[in-house]
Amino acid sequence: MRFKGKDVLVTGGNSGIGRGIVQYLLKEGARIAFAGRDQEKGRAVEVEAKALEGDARFFPCDLSEERQVEDLIGLIGQWGD
Repeated sequence: MRFKGKDVLVTGGNSGIGRGIVQYLLKEGARIAFAGRDQEKGRAVEVEAKALEGDARFFPCDLSEERQVEDLIGLIGQWGD
């Protein structure tokens, strides 16, 4: 498990290649924060993570909106406190 004990942020992690990256990193032991715009897809990936016995949390965010990105960083910083 090359990523055991590591925290990783994956943007676009709720679908496509980003979703695959989330799944891969979970299998490698990482704790994942992932962001995307589609909350329904994000929640589905969280369910998949639990099935893999992984630790992943979805944070809804439109990365084209600077304020949302600032909020995302703040929320991730508080995650797990």
